Amino acid sequence: MRGFGFEEGEKIKETFSDLTLKSNLYPYIIKSAKLDVHLDNFASSDYSVKSLGTQSISPSTVSNVSPEGEVTGFSVIFNMPEITPNFSFNTIFKEDFSIGGNLVLEVSQVDIMLDENYMNNLNALFALQSVPEIFKPILKDKKIVTHIPLEIKMKYGQWRLFVLIGILIVFFALIFVLVFLLLKKKCFTIVLNNRDYQSVCLSALSSYKVMYDNSIELGKIKKTLTGDVRFTYSKFTATPNVNLKLSGGVQINIEFEEDSLRKNNVTLMITDEVQKEVISGSGDEKYY
Repeated sequence: MRGFGFEEGEKIKETFSDLTLKSNLYPYIIKSAKLDVHLDNFASSDYSVKSLGTQSISPSTVSNVSPEGEVTGFSVIFNMPEITPNFSFNTIFKEDFSIGGNLVLEVSQVDIMLDENYMNNLNALFALQSVPEIFKPILKDKKIVTHIPLEIKMKYGQWRLFVLIGILIVFFALIFVLVFLLLKKKCFTIVLNNRDYQSVCLSALSSYKVMYDNSIELGKIKKTLTGDVRFTYSKFTATPNVNLKLSGGVQINIEFEEDSLRKNNVTLMITDEVQKEVISGSGDEKYY
């Protein structure tokens, strides 16, 4: 049984009419039996099942069904189970989802009797007075169970569109914030030995090389995404590759060798006061 094009949350009631049932109890006649249908309990990671709904078959009884005989005119009334799709990034990009399971047909309270014509033929051929065990039906608790595969495709509701729009808004907002943080510049003044001043503006994509006497590289200043200013000592200093956070008004000491013989010390600090002449940090700046 298959159903397509249903909307999420839609109350579905379908009637499958003109169904035919066939007896598989040869060589027995079904004198009487009761019919019932219901859904197998089913589950999936794509949806949750609140209730299985109700299903019924009409007429709900049969009588005097000949061996391998067919009975027509049955109708199955199917009320859709209450199903809620589970949210996941895998499902929001799909238009619909499939519900699988089994519609179970139970034939209970079965009363059968042997077909006389079959017994007459059996006596004529084999002179047997009883049915061989191999031909005797096995009726567990006088019940016959048949599983009918069920597939239903249901379209997602409007929430899927809103979630998709929300995800796109959040995505572009994050991109905007990232670009803003990368391009936003921070301006400050570099003070070397409490006498040499240089104002610069740096973004997260640029850096500034601090030079001593225009010949020795003391290190590199960079701005992080969070707005911190950090200094990395160069290989020409006594502590190469050490990374420190620079705070306004707080001096750090830089020790290096000059001419490979004489040790020298330089103090470095930054201030929030920006001089009139500002150098924008674009790539690697080389000053002092």
